[in-house]
Amino acid sequence: MSPFSNIQTEAFERVKYHSLTNEVTRLRVMEYMRKYYEERIQEKLGYLTPLEFGKQAA
Repeated sequence: MSPFSNIQTEAFERVKYHSLTNEVTRLRVMEYMRKYYEERIQEKLGYLTPLEFGKQAA
Protein backbone atom coordinates (compact mmCIF):
# COMPACT_ATOMS: atom_id res chain seq x y z
CA MET A 1 0.00 0.00 0.00
CA SER A 2 1.40 3.40 -0.94
CA PRO A 3 1.72 6.28 1.54
CA PHE A 4 -0.71 8.31 -0.57
CA SER A 5 -3.31 5.59 -0.28
CA ASN A 6 -2.86 5.56 3.50
CA ILE A 7 -3.33 9.32 3.70
CA GLN A 8 -6.46 9.15 1.57
CA THR A 9 -8.06 6.41 3.63
CA GLU A 10 -6.98 7.55 7.09
CA ALA A 11 -6.73 11.34 7.06
CA PHE A 12 -9.65 11.99 4.72
CA GLU A 13 -12.07 9.27 5.65
CA ARG A 14 -15.68 10.29 4.90
CA VAL A 15 -14.68 13.71 3.54
CA LYS A 16 -15.62 15.22 0.22
CA TYR A 17 -12.32 16.55 -1.13
CA HIS A 18 -13.86 19.55 -2.85
CA SER A 19 -15.33 20.70 0.48
CA LEU A 20 -11.90 21.32 2.04
CA THR A 21 -9.80 24.44 1.69
CA ASN A 22 -6.12 24.12 0.82
CA GLU A 23 -5.20 25.15 4.38
CA VAL A 24 -7.42 22.47 5.95
CA THR A 25 -6.01 19.86 3.59
CA ARG A 26 -2.44 20.89 4.44
CA LEU A 27 -3.16 20.72 8.18
CA ARG A 28 -4.73 17.26 7.87
CA VAL A 29 -1.72 15.94 5.96
CA MET A 30 0.73 17.47 8.46
CA GLU A 31 -1.17 15.95 11.40
CA TYR A 32 -1.29 12.55 9.69
CA MET A 33 2.46 12.64 9.07
CA ARG A 34 3.15 13.62 12.69
CA LYS A 35 1.03 10.75 14.01
CA TYR A 36 2.54 8.32 11.50
CA TYR A 37 6.12 9.05 12.57
CA GLU A 38 5.61 9.74 16.28
CA GLU A 39 2.76 7.48 17.40
CA ARG A 40 2.04 4.68 14.94
CA ILE A 41 3.88 1.44 15.68
CA GLN A 42 5.02 -0.64 12.73
CA GLU A 43 5.61 -4.37 12.64
CA LYS A 44 8.53 -4.08 10.21
CA LEU A 45 10.33 -1.82 12.72
CA GLY A 46 10.01 -4.30 15.57
CA TYR A 47 6.74 -2.80 16.83
CA LEU A 48 8.32 0.61 17.33
CA THR A 49 7.35 3.97 15.87
CA PRO A 50 9.65 5.33 13.16
CA LEU A 51 10.83 7.95 15.66
CA GLU A 52 11.71 5.32 18.31
CA PHE A 53 13.40 3.13 15.70
CA GLY A 54 15.50 6.05 14.52
CA LYS A 55 16.61 6.85 18.08
CA GLN A 56 17.68 3.23 18.63
CA ALA A 57 19.63 3.17 15.38
CA ALA A 58 21.57 6.33 16.24
